[in-house]
Amino acid sequence: MLGRATTWIALFTVLVGVATLFGISSPVYADTATFGSDPGWDSQNTQDQGNDVGWKNTSNAGGGAGEIGGTWVRSDPPVFYAQALATPLNAANDSFSASGKGMIENGEGNTMIGFFDSSSSLSWGPSSFIGFRTDTAQLYGFTDGGGGQIGDPGHGNAFTWGFDYDHTNSTLSWTYNGAAAGSRGANVGDLGNLTHFGLMNLSNGGSQSANTYWDDITFTGASVIPEPTSIVLMMLGLGLAPFSRRRR
Repeated sequence: MLGRATTWIALFTVLVGVATLFGISSPVYADTATFGSDPGWDSQNTQDQGNDVGWKNTSNAGGGAGEIGGTWVRSDPPVFYAQALATPLNAANDSFSASGKGMIENGEGNTMIGFFDSSSSLSWGPSSFIGFRTDTAQLYGFTDGGGGQIGDPGHGNAFTWGFDYDHTNSTLSWTYNGAAAGSRGANVGDLGNLTHFGLMNLSNGGSQSANTYWDDITFTGASVIPEPTSIVLMMLGLGLAPFSRRRR
């Protein structure tokens, strides 16, 4: 009886180790924010040089009361309002996604929403950012310092947005109002370690500004790198297998 139990334990342990070792994703994080109250995200320069960015008790983006955003200026140094990730993402090894609602109220400036490395240069066209940017009343995909237009919501119209990054082919795919809206390859080396998810300005020291708002945001990530525990589990299972045969 003990031998049979040991056999099943060994088999289960091997399967768990092999599954993780050979690419079954394990969650890095998963978060959904409806912004019914101030989330207390990290902020930098959000009230400087005409910027007024953060949590707002409004509903411009089409969700319930409470959202994030505000007035964005192309000021320098850069501005961001974002959630720090407990485990930074590495685009070479991690896949991730985000979705939510947005609205460009007015203006000719820019807002960027996505994942970025807060320790890198965040000035005009940052290479360490992946997600979306607004430009006047249009929405653009953005990675590695560039990207094409994927939607034209106009001023004052709520829309939905989403993107998925697949590390196995280094490709970012976007959606706009529920429909596929293009894709672009990413330069993994430029992205580095992505430390935050949230909003930032497109900084060039200019005075152009825009009011944008964002709500009902979900952002997730998964790693397929085998953790040491997975390898240990697999080796433990392999070690138990001959023992189970001897007990019979």
